[in-house]
Amino acid sequence: MKKVLGTALLALALGSAGAWAKPAIELARDNQKISQQILLGYVNGRDDHSMLKRLIQTQQALKSSVDTPELQNLLEYIDLCIVDLKRSIQEPFSTSNAEHLNDLIHSINEANHYIIRTISTQNLIASR
Repeated sequence: MKKVLGTALLALALGSAGAWAKPAIELARDNQKISQQILLGYVNGRDDHSMLKRLIQTQQALKSSVDTPELQNLLEYIDLCIVDLKRSIQEPFSTSNAEHLNDLIHSINEANHYIIRTISTQNLIASR
């Protein structure tokens, strides 16, 4: 009986890890795509406040889908980058501002890449 109960609890735990992992990975990938679109929009002179709003929404959803302290800290860092990004895209176009935006986008993308890698690794470990 204990073995059956233990197996059921393990299956439930693994199932719930997989349930939050896929959306979190997709959200992190969305963050990467959206941030790149924001940079391209800025460089091409488009007003991408709707893309910024979408990035903020995706970031909030990602924060609520990740529960490890390490990744939560990284998400706080992304939040800081987004605040700076929001301020910077309101500035008139300049080469130095475009470079600054590029650095912010790179930081956001690297952080999201780390989140994707970490969650994927956790899923591989959990599925063994």
